[in-house]
Amino acid sequence: MTNSPLDALNRYRVGGAVRDRLLGYPSNETDWVVVGATPEQLVAAGLTPVGRDFPVFIDPASGDEYALARTERKSGHGYHGFNFYAAADVTLEQDLQRRDLTVNAIAEDANGELTDPCGGVSDLQHRLLRHISPAFCEDPLRVLRVARFAARYHHLGFTVAPQTLALMQQISASGELQYLSAERVWRETDRALGERDGAIYVQTLVQCGAFEKLFAELAGSPVKQEQLCETLAAADRAGHNSAEKFALLCARASDAGCTPRSDNHSIEQLCKRLRTPTKTRQLTLQLCRFGPALRAPHSLSAEQLLAALQGSGGLKSADKLAQLLHCAARLPQPPLATDSEQLLTLQQSLAQISIADIVAAGASGQEIGETLYQRQLESVQALLESH
Repeated sequence: MTNSPLDALNRYRVGGAVRDRLLGYPSNETDWVVVGATPEQLVAAGLTPVGRDFPVFIDPASGDEYALARTERKSGHGYHGFNFYAAADVTLEQDLQRRDLTVNAIAEDANGELTDPCGGVSDLQHRLLRHISPAFCEDPLRVLRVARFAARYHHLGFTVAPQTLALMQQISASGELQYLSAERVWRETDRALGERDGAIYVQTLVQCGAFEKLFAELAGSPVKQEQLCETLAAADRAGHNSAEKFALLCARASDAGCTPRSDNHSIEQLCKRLRTPTKTRQLTLQLCRFGPALRAPHSLSAEQLLAALQGSGGLKSADKLAQLLHCAARLPQPPLATDSEQLLTLQQSLAQISIADIVAAGASGQEIGETLYQRQLESVQALLESH
């Protein structure tokens, strides 16, 4: 078998791949650090350079990420505010010591031998997320990363070290969080909410004072932040995906009443500011406006319920309605007053009302739309009267 040119590099597996292997936890990422090499040598080994801030390379065959061992020095605000030094004389230990948490500063060579200068293996055994040095404070992104790791490994018994939480509080109070890009905040939030205990992400941000800085639109809600976490915990238990959890977080914070609402301006502004994906934004706004109505349709008139089905997209799509009902079941109020199957059956009945049949019966022009609406209204009224 021919050896790969990469085998000639003094390379070490680092970060999440090592951490998760030691935990026996599934991981889909493999990062490498290369010691004693130059960018030219990595290119010659078949790697493709990417990024502008420091020498990072991708293996086209595996997708693995390679980086030259480097040190860094704070030079400005935010997580971009660093000067990097990546050269052949940077040691493996120097590279590991500039990382965020001890559990992320373990390296493994080709023979499975570990290099652990910061005590990461011990912290894994003690289920502790602990910073490496006071330099932790230099990168505000670490607040979100630690909160995400707390969510990811909560079910394994991991907690944030008190000293680390204190540094996160210090970062939150410093104003450095404002320099994080919207894309990066959303990326970390999306990944964290996708974990099985996404509520722990928000809970950790609340504990360190970052939630009110990063999600001011939600922090200003009359709903207590503990209640937001309770709703997210219910969503975690019910197996909701990341987009649904974010929508529920916003819907709970909006504290909407029992009828369709259109005054969710702050939620819409939050989605725009974080640049959430279009589908996530649509789901969030639909749940905020129509979730309470779908929980208690019998408190509405036929006209209001039909408007809710139309406005939420549930009239046209059974899948959309099912998703909204699944999410609405997690809202604490109004009291859940109907079986979701009833509304799904109603949606099927409404979808079967044929415009072609209306035209065949002699309707034309504006009369077609009016007749369609009346037939839909009759079906909705029949459901309400059957309750």
